Amino acid sequence: MFIFGHIGLSFAALYVLGRKIKNIDYRFLILGSLLPDIIDKPLGLVVFADTLYNGRIIAHTAVFALAVSVLSLRARKLRMLSAGIWLHLLMDFMFLYPETLLWPAFGGFRPLDYRPDFVVQLISNPYTYAGEIAGFSFLMYIFVKYRLYRRENFMRFVRTGKLE
Repeated sequence: MFIFGHIGLSFAALYVLGRKIKNIDYRFLILGSLLPDIIDKPLGLVVFADTLYNGRIIAHTAVFALAVSVLSLRARKLRMLSAGIWLHLLMDFMFLYPETLLWPAFGGFRPLDYRPDFVVQLISNPYTYAGEIAGFSFLMYIFVKYRLYRRENFMRFVRTGKLE
């Protein structure tokens, strides 16, 4: 899944649960839903491209998610960051990759034996394009429902992270 899938579906999950959870700062949720890729894609696909070419390394592990979760016990705002990271791992099906998810239990990270074509994946993998469409659709629903197309509403959301 890519940007709209991670952001939109994480947003949808917390929006539905949000009726029971108070004080959701959606800015931190959005950041958390992208953070594993923000960290791992440049690190694994660019910095270590010659040796490790893998975009799912450190920030796609339970160790990373647990570390942020522990920090969130002291800093309330990090709770949504933590939730976004856990949702990202769930949407990436990291439970199917225990060598990475449970690192370092199974040793080090392994290089990919192929170089994925992200454009081909986006248009040919139903999970990817369905996730992108669903995520984008939900974000458009929020955009219209909360009139985020109006500058003052959008800027209030950017300043507070709240939907009003």
